[in-house]
Amino acid sequence: MKKSMNMLAKKYHKETYAQAFIDKLDKRQTSIEQENKNRPRQRVLVLFGMPGGSYLQATSNSYIGSLVEITNNKVIEPKNSHGEYISVNMEEIQKSKPEIVICLAHAMPETVEKSFKQEFSNKMWQSLPAFQNKKVYYLREPTYSSTANMNVIKAMNGIDKIVNK
Repeated sequence: MKKSMNMLAKKYHKETYAQAFIDKLDKRQTSIEQENKNRPRQRVLVLFGMPGGSYLQATSNSYIGSLVEITNNKVIEPKNSHGEYISVNMEEIQKSKPEIVICLAHAMPETVEKSFKQEFSNKMWQSLPAFQNKKVYYLREPTYSSTANMNVIKAMNGIDKIVNK
């Protein structure tokens, strides 16, 4: 994100603004990492839903997944996953026993949340610690999106509150 921001800042002659923002972002990220470095890592499942009821599993390579990692928690994902989003493997999810589930809608959040809730009524989901402990969260744009944006500090703070309550 920083490299892209620097390129855009240069193009639009906003280098001073961009550097101040990057400094603020770095400072907050360092603060979150320091605050959480000794906390036990929780297992977090991040799901990315789309209208029509389909959804993917986000990895630590995704924007929201990277924010979870900054908070010293573990994004549930297969070993050696390289993409940002992967197909959901319910057997692997059950084995990993997520303690927190974060759901993000790509578009039409009300419709996507309704689809998630319908899917989550299944016994397999309900048997997971996150559901038993009521730690399932639905995130909304503009603060939370599938890609980094100028709300990154607010999003990082929000993810920190969700996963480190």
